[in-house]
Amino acid sequence: MPGGRQTTPLFDLLSKGATSSPRVEPAPRPTKPVVRVELKPQSGEASPRAAPIAPASPASPSYTARGTLRLTTNALYIGIAAVSVLLIGMYILGFKIGTSKEAAKTQNELGPAFRDRPAVTEPAVRQPDTPRLTNSAAQGPTVPPAASPAKPMPQPAASGPILTSHGSLQDPRQKDLNYLALARLPRADCDAAIKFLAANGVEAFAVPLDQNDREANNPGPLGRYRLYVMPGITGEQYKADHPTKTGLQTRVAQLGQVWQKEHRGSSNFGSTGWVKYQ
Repeated sequence: MPGGRQTTPLFDLLSKGATSSPRVEPAPRPTKPVVRVELKPQSGEASPRAAPIAPASPASPSYTARGTLRLTTNALYIGIAAVSVLLIGMYILGFKIGTSKEAAKTQNELGPAFRDRPAVTEPAVRQPDTPRLTNSAAQGPTVPPAASPAKPMPQPAASGPILTSHGSLQDPRQKDLNYLALARLPRADCDAAIKFLAANGVEAFAVPLDQNDREANNPGPLGRYRLYVMPGITGEQYKADHPTKTGLQTRVAQLGQVWQKEHRGSSNFGSTGWVKYQ
């Protein structure tokens, strides 16, 4: 052992100090979480980093490598509808063209036959005889001039007096005028009707029927008469429904109801008609 200062080993000093001095407890330290790291050996070659995946774009019609067409459901429905409309339009157009051609063909075939046929004409409607309007007729009923021997005025075919409100007189009718005929009645009923109408402002007269007329059941003075009212109207007034015509018809219908219900008349003058005197 070399000479010099002798040193005491460190372990001896520590053991001595521990036995001689009191043991001091170290201050407690807060515990920290333990992180475990696992290390893996690195392989010889670094694996390539995976590229991020881009979001898929919406599907659109396109051709693939094999030549097939990709269509969405909406595009498929739209295509079917368009094709249907196109087919319907072509059908309608073809139908119209075919119909027009068929009509033209029929017209060409039947046209000459129809052109050779005579035109159809409606039968002429016979108009009732009406008197010509003269200056005297347009001014209303007037007293006719005296009859000349060459043109005598027609007389009643039946024999017997003309009954009026003023007694038995000559025929008051004027040629070519229309008179309203009321009824065919016995003489006694005609006398009563003439007086009743005259009292209510309507002038009437009665003409005896022809003895050969089948409606004249009892010939002679007690035979049947035809009852008329005045005034007469022209043919133009009759066609135009002149106020004289309509007013006389209305007044006679009213008086006929009164005469039959209140005076026990044999007629209500419901079957009237205009008769032209010639």
